[in-house]
Amino acid sequence: AGLSPALTLEVKKAMQAARDEKALVSYDFNYRKNIWSIEEFTKRQKELLPLIDLLFCAESDLELFFGKDPASSDYSKIFDSTSLKYLVINQRSADESEYG
Repeated sequence: AGLSPALTLEVKKAMQAARDEKALVSYDFNYRKNIWSIEEFTKRQKELLPLIDLLFCAESDLELFFGKDPASSDYSKIFDSTSLKYLVINQRSADESEYG
């Protein structure tokens, strides 16, 4: 979805088609500053978020997109403000040598 607004629209159409068929829709936020600005990232993700059931993302993406405090383990505000059913968070050490 980060490559162009047209691709974001196609992703949205595919998500809607999957939802129409009662499929679980998964998506990876995967913010990359070399692909899009934070403003564009946020704008396009807001278009897609209502169609996502299972979101994969980094803790930093939650901070960036939802304003979640990275020190908090409370994710209820995210679930309360979206239609997400599942949230899978990848974690990295500061030097990116460890993943979880």
